[in-house]
Formats: sequence, C-alpha cells, structure tokens
Amino acid sequence: MYDVDEEDRHVYVGSRPSEDLEGRWHGHGYTESWPWLVRDGAIVCVCVRKHRWRHVVTGGTVTSQPPDLLPRRRVCTLLIACLVFAALTAPAGLHTRGPDAPAVRSLRQQQRDLAAACSLAEPSQQAIRIAVMERSAPRPAETLWKGGLDPPLELARRCHHSSAPVAWTALQILRVSAEKLRTPTSFLLAEARGRWTGPETRFLI
Repeated sequence: MYDVDEEDRHVYVGSRPSEDLEGRWHGHGYTESWPWLVRDGAIVCVCVRKHRWRHVVTGGTVTSQPPDLLPRRRVCTLLIACLVFAALTAPAGLHTRGPDAPAVRSLRQQQRDLAAACSLAEPSQQAIRIAVMERSAPRPAETLWKGGLDPPLELARRCHHSSAPVAWTALQILRVSAEKLRTPTSFLLAEARGRWTGPETRFLI
C-alpha cells in the first residue's frame, strides 16, 4: 500500500475525499509520522508520509489514513493484534514481560489496549470473520478451524473482562486463518478493516 521515495520514506497517497456541494479537495502536501511496522519479519520504526487534502472553500484539511495504521497510534494493526493476543494468553501478567518483548508499547499502553480490545471484541470478531469468509470462498470458513475455538484455561485468570473470550476468538480466527489460507496476517487485517462497523477512528482497540 506504500510507495518508497528516494529517502526511504513510506509514502501513502490514499484517495481524494469525495466531493460535496460546497467545493473540491486539492492535494496539500504530506503529514509525517513515525510508526512501528513489521517489515521482513523485523519490527522497525519508519517514516510514513500520509497525503493531506485541503478543501478549497472551507480551508479545512484531512489526511488519508493507511489501512494498517490508526490515528494517534504509533504501531501498526498487526503489532496491536499480536500484543493483545499475547496479553490474553500469557501465563503471567504484563509486568513480567521478558527482555525479548518488543518495546513498542509501554506497560500502561498495553493495559489500555487490552481493555479497549475487549470493549470492541464483537465488531472485531465480525469484521475478521467476514474478511476470512470472503478470502476462503467458496470453501466454508468454518473448515479452517475444525479443532474448535475454545479459549485457553489461562484466559480466565489473565483477563476478567466479560468479552475477553470474544476478543481471543477473533484473534484466534485471524491467526489460524492466515496460516491455513497461506495469507499474510496483515492482508487479512486490512480486509477486515474494510468490513469494520465499529467507531470510525478505531479498529481492534
């Protein structure tokens, strides 16, 4: 989804906002951010330039958001999904993270992410399931997880939120389906983002 310029910056052109009765949107430069992304199996911090658009009548501006990034979040959705899944299934608390844990989210941020993921568990599961169904058609998606989707026993000890099992199921569907379909998890997440029915500025968390 990105172009890479001569300075090795990731450029997201995006789409021009839809026109309205008051006027049109014109390209108005780029906004830079420095998120953590997964590239070739490594977690890297890169410069992402997001196309900005200016309304010719009102002067207001909007920025095209890449489907793998969330506003005001400095990590891609793939990393968010991995960290939340790890938090839901870890045998010990977040405070016991080992030295190999990726230092892309603080302890407090991961705690907030876990709570947010549980609060959005149902729309997350719905969006992921629809993306998987469309990707696996005409094969029934349920055949991808014949072994069932029973949450692990440690989930009840790790997270007391009533929607924690739903959040775990959503991410387990994502993990298993990506493996069985031999599709990058980031692709399924981007497709699920397009089927998202939750709050516009949020996804997964």
